[in-house]
Amino acid sequence: MLGTLTKLSEDKFRKRVELYALRGDKLLCGIYGADKSIGTFGGGIEKGQTEVDAGKAEYKEEGGFLVDNIEVLPLKPFKESWKFPALNAYDKEKQEKYDGNETTYLVGDLGKRVSKPGDDHIHHMRNIGFRTLDQAIKQQAKAILESDKGSYVRVNNRMKVLQILKEKQDSKVDKVASK
Repeated sequence: MLGTLTKLSEDKFRKRVELYALRGDKLLCGIYGADKSIGTFGGGIEKGQTEVDAGKAEYKEEGGFLVDNIEVLPLKPFKESWKFPALNAYDKEKQEKYDGNETTYLVGDLGKRVSKPGDDHIHHMRNIGFRTLDQAIKQQAKAILESDKGSYVRVNNRMKVLQILKEKQDSKVDKVASK
């Protein structure tokens, strides 16, 4: 009915993770086609999985890599209501079951490649490769400036993730330099 608001229930948000994996000072990432923001591998948390379990599984499935030393970043999970039309059967099925996503952000050390990347994520992300955090932050700043009202918060949250990673990296450099 037009003009009415439906209260979204907590359990109607699909719990998911995004895992940011570093090898040394480089982040393995791509650029999302829709909002031009820095992207990484991630996906839904299945029943019985922890955030870390889900991050490991999704990164291996989508990226073909193992990730070690995974930790949850100190950032409030990001809730996003779905307002977009379903482009495929998979999205349609998710939209029938959930009102949106609740994303938890993770970081870890990129391990070895153990399989070929999955094809299901390729349509979302382009130019997958290694970038310094400074390069990723520069791309993300551009994405924020170009983002529309609907994607601004999501794009801005990814910038917060990159800034946390940069601060962690800089503190490691400072510790090494002070020895």
